[in-house]
Parts: sequence; structure tokens; C-alpha cells
Amino acid sequence: MSACSGPSSRRVSLPRPKRGRRIIAAHRGRRYALLVSQPEIQRQVRQQRGDIDALYELVERVDQKVDALDGKVDRRFDEISGQLTEVLRQLRDR
Repeated sequence: MSACSGPSSRRVSLPRPKRGRRIIAAHRGRRYALLVSQPEIQRQVRQQRGDIDALYELVERVDQKVDALDGKVDRRFDEISGQLTEVLRQLRDR
């Protein structure tokens, strides 16, 4: 098996991958051949899924906190608005 390596387009002879291995290539426009076992690829995929699930959980927690804060801010705004209305009413009555 052969593959291009780098921008010079010269051919490099690589060993044939063993059964159950895959070639993963590509890095910033250059090609690199790496032999990676199928179990390693599966492990990486499981890890990435776990990372994605963890990010979704974080986003959900942040959303809940933002919603709670939004409720608190709305209640506080209503309180302050009521107090301001009362102060303005008292000033008009004087």
C-alpha cells in the first residue's frame, strides 16, 4: 500500500494494516497515515459520545439556572416597580 505524504506528492510505502485496523489520515492539509485498531476507534467514539452527553447535561443545568434567575429578576423588578409607583404616588399627594 502507498500514500501521499506532504505537499511534495512523493510516494511513501506503508505497511499493510493488520486485520481489524483502519487508517486515519489528514492534518492541516498534509496526509499522515496512522494505524488505529478497531477497538481503539470504538473506544474513542464512546468517549466522544460521553463528552457530548456531558455537555448536554451542562447546558441543561445552565438553562435551569438561567430560568430560575430570570424568575427572580422578574419578581424583583415587579417589587421595585411597585415601590417606585408608591413613592411617585406619595410625591404627587404632597
